[in-house]
Amino acid sequence: MTMTDTAELLRTDEAADQLGLTIRQIYTLIENGDLEGIPRPVEGRAGRWVHVRRSELDAYRARQTV
Repeated sequence: MTMTDTAELLRTDEAADQLGLTIRQIYTLIENGDLEGIPRPVEGRAGRWVHVRRSELDAYRARQTV
């Protein structure tokens, strides 16, 4: 993943803020396939951070206005 790609990734809390949703709703959208989540392993931790591409949010918004 390049530096540009990383700049285009939002944390789930940032994605939630941009869409006016809760973090749980973002995870539900990812689980349902409405948004593509990008897992990012966290060294030294059991879990993973999940990010969402900014373009995914734009595409989701466009689908909601149709």
